[in-house]
Amino acid sequence: MADSWDAHRAEIEQLYIQENRTLKYIAEFMTSKGFRKTKSQYETQFKKWGLRKKQTVPRNANWDFIARRVEKRKRLHGKESEVVIDEETIPREKVRKLQYGKTFVSTAARFSGYGAPSPKTPEGVVVRTPPSIARLAGQAWSGGLSLAWSPSLPWLQFTKLLHVNQNRDLPALSSVISIPLSSEVSVQPDVEKDELIHLENAFPLEIRSKLLHMDTDSRMKAMLSMFMPEEYEGQHQLTQTNRLSTELYMLSNSLQPYDELHSFWEYNDRLLAMIRTFGWHKGCQFKILLASQEPTVEAIVEKIFSSAVCEVDIEVMKLILEAGMDPNSLVDSEIGLRTPLQVAATVTDSRGAEMAELLISRKADIQLIQSGDSALRMAIGYRNGWVIEVLLRHNVVVDIQCLAAATSKVDANLFEKLLASFADIKRLGYNELRGNVKSPLFSAISANKEKLIEVLLRHNVVVDILCLAEATRTVDANLFETLLKSCPDVTGLIYNADIKFPTQRGNITLLGAAAKSGRLEIIETILRVCPGLVNPRELEATGGADYVSPISAAIANNHMEALKALLDAGVDINFVNGCEEPPLEQALARDNFRAYEILVESGVTITRPLSYQKLRVLMRFISGEEDCVRSMTQLIGESARVSHNVTEWSGEVLAEAINNNDLLVIGLLLDFGATVVATKVNYTWKKTAQYLDTRGALQAILDENGDNILLTVLMMQNWDLAQWLLIRAPLLQDERLYSGHTPLCSAASSKQPELVRLMLIYGAKVTDRVLCMAINRMEEDAICGESASDEALEVLRLLLSGFTGPAPNVIVMATRIYSHNLSLCDSTRQDTNVLQLLLSEGVEPTGTLGEVVAGDLNDPVQPQSALELVVWDRNRLALDILTQPHYHWGAQALGRCLAVACTVSGEDFVDSILQRNPRMNEYVHTDFEYGNVNFSTALQIAVREQKVSVVRKLLGFADTDINCAAKGHRGRTALQHAVEKGNLELITMLLNHDADVTSPPAENRGATALQLAAIKGYLPIARRLLDLGADVNAAGADIEGRMALEGAAEHGRVDMVHMLLEEGAWILGDAGEKQYKNAVSLARKNGHYAVARMLERFKSRAEQVHGHISSIAVDGGGEVYEEEHSMI
Repeated sequence: MADSWDAHRAEIEQLYIQENRTLKYIAEFMTSKGFRKTKSQYETQFKKWGLRKKQTVPRNANWDFIARRVEKRKRLHGKESEVVIDEETIPREKVRKLQYGKTFVSTAARFSGYGAPSPKTPEGVVVRTPPSIARLAGQAWSGGLSLAWSPSLPWLQFTKLLHVNQNRDLPALSSVISIPLSSEVSVQPDVEKDELIHLENAFPLEIRSKLLHMDTDSRMKAMLSMFMPEEYEGQHQLTQTNRLSTELYMLSNSLQPYDELHSFWEYNDRLLAMIRTFGWHKGCQFKILLASQEPTVEAIVEKIFSSAVCEVDIEVMKLILEAGMDPNSLVDSEIGLRTPLQVAATVTDSRGAEMAELLISRKADIQLIQSGDSALRMAIGYRNGWVIEVLLRHNVVVDIQCLAAATSKVDANLFEKLLASFADIKRLGYNELRGNVKSPLFSAISANKEKLIEVLLRHNVVVDILCLAEATRTVDANLFETLLKSCPDVTGLIYNADIKFPTQRGNITLLGAAAKSGRLEIIETILRVCPGLVNPRELEATGGADYVSPISAAIANNHMEALKALLDAGVDINFVNGCEEPPLEQALARDNFRAYEILVESGVTITRPLSYQKLRVLMRFISGEEDCVRSMTQLIGESARVSHNVTEWSGEVLAEAINNNDLLVIGLLLDFGATVVATKVNYTWKKTAQYLDTRGALQAILDENGDNILLTVLMMQNWDLAQWLLIRAPLLQDERLYSGHTPLCSAASSKQPELVRLMLIYGAKVTDRVLCMAINRMEEDAICGESASDEALEVLRLLLSGFTGPAPNVIVMATRIYSHNLSLCDSTRQDTNVLQLLLSEGVEPTGTLGEVVAGDLNDPVQPQSALELVVWDRNRLALDILTQPHYHWGAQALGRCLAVACTVSGEDFVDSILQRNPRMNEYVHTDFEYGNVNFSTALQIAVREQKVSVVRKLLGFADTDINCAAKGHRGRTALQHAVEKGNLELITMLLNHDADVTSPPAENRGATALQLAAIKGYLPIARRLLDLGADVNAAGADIEGRMALEGAAEHGRVDMVHMLLEEGAWILGDAGEKQYKNAVSLARKNGHYAVARMLERFKSRAEQVHGHISSIAVDGGGEVYEEEHSMI
């Protein structure tokens, strides 16, 4: 027995003393490892060992020394230290309290003594510190040795050229960059804190956020280990960090992010300030840099040029353009990737014009389209007259879209200049374009720009029917008449005119457009100038079912004066058009009694039977008449007279009257002899139902549609009527009439025990769904701060008395009930009373969930057990209750719960589930994006969430499959997740457990580990993956995938691209040619021209070597392979 305790003593002491864990936690944790002991047994053993938490600390301990040593270790290694005094470990909380106020060390003091020996450690004091993440990662990376870097790596070539000029024809780069990159110059006492913070922010936020427990220096070392190659072993372990070297490297590899602390503009300011510090803004420094043809240099200059363009630094722009920069190079601006000339178009002062002149003088393409816009279109959009004038002076081609946009952006003088540069004047009035872009004349009319309209008319622009239709609502009558007389054909139809019918869009004439506007002066002008538009029979026939008459347009837009004017002009009111309703019915459908009166006064009569709703409209207006009943009887009779099927019409109207509790109309129609269409009845009132019963009409309704009526009555919480109907027609309780939602489901949420009891007496069946409805009502009460009422509890007990079997849905709902203490507004606690009641009554929590609860997640993949949702809800109390031994959850259900716990819950949930033997490799849906689903295992999720301790626990189980395939949208294996996050600790851990570096990507937007490292720019990680056998030419995902070379090129990772090329990325042959073209295209498309040129140079050299090898093969036979290898 003693031996078993001693075997676990070190671990138990660590938990109890160092981590300050409770006895309960220790017991649970050790039980998960197979060591099961009670609390009293632990207490007895602790006394034997002499373990106690409140140790006394020796009074003579030198806490000034200890505090500074602990602070220094944390700063350098990012780890908490363990303090031992006289062979007794001091608890960490005690250490923190005793060192309080003694740890501050100024930056100057920290670095002034750099290199001096440390003070002597007091006798009896030991400060133990685990190795840092960076050191651990480095050791695991390569067994304590640094990674092997090719000397031809662009960054290493760049730093080498700063010191040695290997090409005597080129100036030495050391004359340009005067500060040697090999010295550690940045972290000095006079360097302000915000400078270090800025440098730290050059790294991705997802990386920084996981290293917040370290000081700035340590974080920098750890992050450098993820991104930069070391020029010599231990370079990243130096106490001082070279800011210049780091910034230039990140810059050259497009690794400069813009976050909330350092915005896009601040980044540009800093970059331009840096080059002025170097003196690059003077003389021919940029020519010297670009003449080196070094990819790193070219990439840096690209970024500087981009910043200069965005900051309108014309001096720097001019120097770089003179050095050979392409003026059409895409730059990363605040509005996305744009050409420099497009950026100039957004600068709305004289600097924009100066910038445009400079670019054009360097042969910038003034017609170039990028992201759907030309420089001229953008200048017009920004109302930038400065740049528009420059472009016009250089004979820019003005297209019709530019002119259309200019109508609402520029003044008449500038518009006329643009118009003078437009070649095809005849097109200016025709709306040939689709979508939102119309002709310039249309745009000018729409904005009511009279001066622009006059300018266009002076140029003899042709006016078409669409322009006239737009003019009916904007311009004055005189200008409209001028436009009208300039139109060669006014008899056309205007398509797709919105006339405010609920679903109706159709063809209207110009007169219809005027009616839609309601402007009498425009209507009168058209009637006077174009009388043929009053009743254009040919157009009406052409329009067919889609034609909408002017009368309909006036009614739809409530223009009563226009309606009278049209009727007075003789517009035909009998034409049945696309509205499918005669004018009288159109008026009634819009509750417009005034339009109805105007039409009736003009002699319009009912031509087909009125629906109940239209009768109701009329009844409201005639309700004040002395003989309302007589008037309604006449309306019913008149409708019946014009009906083709009186029985059907009267039955439908009667059904609507029943639905609206309209006893007057019900009585009139029954007297008329109507027989109700029962399927149209969906609700009634008790008074109406009793009246129908007395008239002998109710039974037929209930026989045909009673089930739907009963459900509606229950939904409307008309409990009294529901009970009356059940007594009147007990057969409505027959469950065969219903699918899923039965009357008992609605009654369960009623708080009406008598109604529920009645249904149970008539044989209603209690189901999981029924119980859910009862619990749902109790949950609603709890949300409102109310306790469950006696009636609600009685309903639940009644239902439970008639139920046996599994009901996982109601179990989930019970776990979501909270009790609210109204005296404390923010006090909320879980209420397990209902859950305990359900379980005590024999409700089984296991089983398959239905859509009642699973649908709450709004996910395409539903959870499969109640326990799974309990974990989703982070409900620890419910988890403890439902995982008691007598509830038998299968290994699959527990495995899914484990994966969910890794997603949303704390480590205690994971520990609890691990104790119950879950299946370790179950996939669950964890993410949903644009209709695409992601599936992950517990390990994959834990790595994605970067829960290091959880990952370590999961890897401790033999049946955990570290290489489970990546599935679904953006699916990742565990290693792929770790690489994507750039977490060296997790990558190391997974590789030590034999993670497969060659695992294929998920089908939809997946990626291999190497592809992810290449995209992210994690050069050392990619180097290690290649050393371990990662396939440099692995295919990308089927959907939106990238091969490693393509991904690196797309994101501008200069050194990564070079390393992949040297490692054998294909660029020759059929497959190589495809990858090469993709990589170059992606690089150029995203503004990474240095990468594209490097690819082109590399391919050119490879083709030369290949050609030379081919010639050797003809003469030299078997020595080809050795020769080829040596040359490449």
